[in-house]
Amino acid sequence: MTWQAVKLGEVMTVGRGSSPRPIKDDRFFSGGTIPWVKIADATASGKFIYRTNQYVNEYGASFSRKLKPGSLIFPASGTLGIPRFLGVEACIHDGWLYFSDYQGIDPDWLYYRIILLKGYYEGIAYGAAIQNINTDIVRNTEIQLPDLPTQKAISLVLGSYDDLIATNERRIALFEDAARGLYREWFVHLRFPGYESVPVSQGIPARWSKSTVAEQTAFLNRGIAPTYDEAAKGRVINQKCIRGGFVSMQPARKQSKDVRAERLVRMGDVLINSTGAGTLGRVAVVRGPIEDCTVDTHVTIARPQDQASFAFFGQALLGLEPAFAEMGKGATNQLELSRTDIGSIEMWRPPEGVVREFHRLAWPLMEQSEQLLAVNERLATARDLLLPRLMSGKLDVSSIRLPEEATT
Repeated sequence: MTWQAVKLGEVMTVGRGSSPRPIKDDRFFSGGTIPWVKIADATASGKFIYRTNQYVNEYGASFSRKLKPGSLIFPASGTLGIPRFLGVEACIHDGWLYFSDYQGIDPDWLYYRIILLKGYYEGIAYGAAIQNINTDIVRNTEIQLPDLPTQKAISLVLGSYDDLIATNERRIALFEDAARGLYREWFVHLRFPGYESVPVSQGIPARWSKSTVAEQTAFLNRGIAPTYDEAAKGRVINQKCIRGGFVSMQPARKQSKDVRAERLVRMGDVLINSTGAGTLGRVAVVRGPIEDCTVDTHVTIARPQDQASFAFFGQALLGLEPAFAEMGKGATNQLELSRTDIGSIEMWRPPEGVVREFHRLAWPLMEQSEQLLAVNERLATARDLLLPRLMSGKLDVSSIRLPEEATT
């Protein structure tokens, strides 16, 4: 196993994405079907980006950089250190760098190696409010490059973890789609069990009514200003913990302040990001027990009135994410979602029997998603522990048998 010092620009081409300008001109986006990858799309995806929040048309694509599926891209602005592969043909924003024309370097190995460069790039990035790096910085980055078979063996080990994570992510999506589809069928299209025999007056089924979020909560309030203490047992959930409908405890911090029982997070609670650009209005459902944990002042707890309504209440508020985000955009630059704002939003109050039956069917799906997410976090932790040891050569991979196609 041999390693040599090389600069990235010596073994590949490093280029930059491009954006149509002015970026808000609808001529570039109207009727667009071509994915346009911005930095925010990376934080909402895994190793591969398959979907984007915005699409350009052919005219817009002519002013951007279109890349093929499998292209490796790297953010040069904002959130550094999160490379991604394109899962589809897409155009990339000028905040991205891309790599091509590899000479003796495996793209999968490069993906994992760049992850370890995060701290280095953050240390040399320029820009006060938003960190930036440029193509010259990346081209001149020196790394220790092993021979190609060693690269592929390292990629195989680390990729096995990511393959399992990707499989679980697909299963999570199926469970989430099933729960969401059931909610839409029953509470949007109003095709709940027995709907054929229920009289409807002015669009409202008999024994159904409209109420507000506040009227269906047992507790609705923000959290505490924590006293951070890494030696403490208590934990506090912040805005970064709320992702894609789930609570991730990895970004949570420890704190020592006494917390009243009502502000301790419970299973079934819905957590809503109530301040901040980019995260405002995000919703997560607490799908399992969490001990000695609260939220900070940037997050609101919305607690349903009883266990039988966990699934209904959670799915209803997940569907209200766009409304929360829009409501929080006031006339000033401060983005704020108050308890009154959240509580005033209208929602259905179905009969108790309908709510209970929905919970019986949907909650197990939501719990399955939570369990798979926990498995993925453990897999990611194991992978990240191996990553620096493999990349430094401390772990010998010479005995790993590669598939024939990987050796050519």
